[in-house]
Amino acid sequence: MDNFSLLMVPINDLREGMVLNQDLTADVGLRQGRVLTASDIGKIKEIKPNDKLSVVLSNSLRSQLNIPDPQIQAKELGQKQSRETLKSLQISQYREVLGESDIRAAVSDQNLDGALKGIVEKKKAVIRGDDYQNRVENYRNAHLEKYKNSIKTIQTSTRKDTMNIIDHYAQTHADMESLSDVDALGTNELVNRSDVYEQNAEFFMDSVLTKKTVFTSFVENIVVDFLADMGYDLARGMLTFLSRNESKVSYISSHSLQVMIISLVAAIELTRIINQKSQSLSSEDLGTLLSISKKSFTLDDLVNLGIAALLHDIEFRKQVPDLKDNSVFDIQHQSIIDLHPSNGYHIAKTLNIDYEVQRAVFQHHERYDGSGYPSGLHPRFFTKYTPILMFAEYYTEMITRNPFVNTVLSPRDTVVKLLSNERTKFDGDVIYAFLKAASLYPVGSWVILSDSRIGLVRGVNSEKLDRPTIGVYFDRNFNRIGEEEVNLISSPLQIIKPLSWDIVRSAVKEPINFIYR
Repeated sequence: MDNFSLLMVPINDLREGMVLNQDLTADVGLRQGRVLTASDIGKIKEIKPNDKLSVVLSNSLRSQLNIPDPQIQAKELGQKQSRETLKSLQISQYREVLGESDIRAAVSDQNLDGALKGIVEKKKAVIRGDDYQNRVENYRNAHLEKYKNSIKTIQTSTRKDTMNIIDHYAQTHADMESLSDVDALGTNELVNRSDVYEQNAEFFMDSVLTKKTVFTSFVENIVVDFLADMGYDLARGMLTFLSRNESKVSYISSHSLQVMIISLVAAIELTRIINQKSQSLSSEDLGTLLSISKKSFTLDDLVNLGIAALLHDIEFRKQVPDLKDNSVFDIQHQSIIDLHPSNGYHIAKTLNIDYEVQRAVFQHHERYDGSGYPSGLHPRFFTKYTPILMFAEYYTEMITRNPFVNTVLSPRDTVVKLLSNERTKFDGDVIYAFLKAASLYPVGSWVILSDSRIGLVRGVNSEKLDRPTIGVYFDRNFNRIGEEEVNLISSPLQIIKPLSWDIVRSAVKEPINFIYR
């Protein structure tokens, strides 16, 4: 068996060339040892004798279909699960230390805020893992060794800044490793918890607007919990984002949560890209290392980014508390639109949050070519959070029903617009990072396949961003059919065209919650 692998394969993942390792004579007349054809697979899918079948496939076919080596996968999975189970259990325990009423009371009670802050720090420590400091130190020493000759030539006045940046990279490397060890919740669980996130986001915004003193551990807790729930499974986080189209507490809290999720997905993927680039640099490229450091994010940076996203439109919550996704803005509302970044900034200034977060709230409608507002700033004045936040806000506005755009686009059409008409307005690295995390047909896109069936983009194939994984749910007339997962990287099917969520909703005329199972 050195050149073959024995696997239990879901029926929907059967492929031509796999060898059946069990008898199906009573069901479809196939015996063990049968080399499966397209016709055989069609019969099996029609009758569905079992959820999974035992098959043998050659290592060359396994590699061609991009199926991991089962022995290596099992070993890695066992190691990962032992770490993840402990992290998941610990985080769940910390969530139960304070009751919901005490967690909300922490917004205005200093003692409870202190208790909640301690819990937030413990959750971050769980995410990071017991060996976190050792990993940070190892990355730090590796960078110092690599650039030791270049560091010697740096003027004393800038050496401290250089060392801080090297420390920052060490933390981002360790933090990304830590997030990769956090098991994501199932999609349905994540959707259910996202309702709690939205309620808490609204509660925090209203507290900021109505209470004299507001403490911020509550909002930090929202972001840390989401990062713990999403982990490194960014596609699953994107599917959670879809639920915001279906269930809203209020428009602004829902929209702000959407922007938070897209921001975190883009920032995590961008950090992975920058970290990979930093490792590929030569020892003479210290200047490049320093220049790209603002595009990598530690766990603490991600929390700050999430807070900026949740606060960026708080002025609308103040001025138009009953705003809905189908509200109509007229000329009288234009001043609210024009002033909401600066007024939101002044609200954020009343909170004990990072100054860069406050400024990001002010800058979230600026653009890279200087065409944004309220100040027409250029990139050299941006915070590190601004390029991510401005992109996430724009993307969310374009693909969801809201009072600010007349036509809702599909995620794919929004990507095309970003890559053509809007390319100079946003950071190209941020766009690329988002597409790498979400694909050229972003997770959450409805599409028509070449066999006329209709499905939803559920996963990303990083080797081919235009060949994602599709969950198929409808025929060409939007009638429900048996669910099937199609990985386009190993299927002859192609995407013909994207569909907007509005088209799918109006055609289906029933809740689409089944996509979260």
